[in-house]
Amino acid sequence: MLYYQLVKAMDKEQYLRVLEKKHALYFDVFRDRRVGDQLFDIVAEFHARTERHLLTMVMDAYEAHEYRMIKCYDRLSLDNVINFAKWLTQEAHRRTRPNEEHMCTIITGAVISENTLDEDVKKFIKGFKHVKYHAFGLKGWQEVRLLAVDLSTGSVAANGRGRQVIDDFKISEAAICSGDISKREVE
Repeated sequence: MLYYQLVKAMDKEQYLRVLEKKHALYFDVFRDRRVGDQLFDIVAEFHARTERHLLTMVMDAYEAHEYRMIKCYDRLSLDNVINFAKWLTQEAHRRTRPNEEHMCTIITGAVISENTLDEDVKKFIKGFKHVKYHAFGLKGWQEVRLLAVDLSTGSVAANGRGRQVIDDFKISEAAICSGDISKREVE
């Protein structure tokens, strides 16, 4: 059994390169991208469409969309996180197109701080929740995942839905040893 230990005190640019490499396999990754009035360090998009066919006719289909928006702060305040969470909720409403083929739209927002996270920031993030079902789920749903990464300690705080993807934002010694991330990038 492997023991995973978080790498502590990582530089912001190193961490962003690691996140970019981790997401590049399944997502379309963009650096320094503007979405609406916000500028993000990384924006990653994933779109999937699955169809079942009977001869040449499409019997049914569903679409899933996931967006990950990552933004860095020198010092993260509660006001920054509250405004970011409101913006993510509005963005989820804007990007969701409910119809018979829509399954889900997931917006994951991650804020990265080079300094220690305040307790009120952690409390807000852990208590944040946004899930909306369209036509009782028949036309899909939308959800917002919210995470905060503290680069000084290596800790990650997440809301309930964000815990599903928390491992994507952790950097472990096992990832370095497996060759996914070079030792030079983390040191």
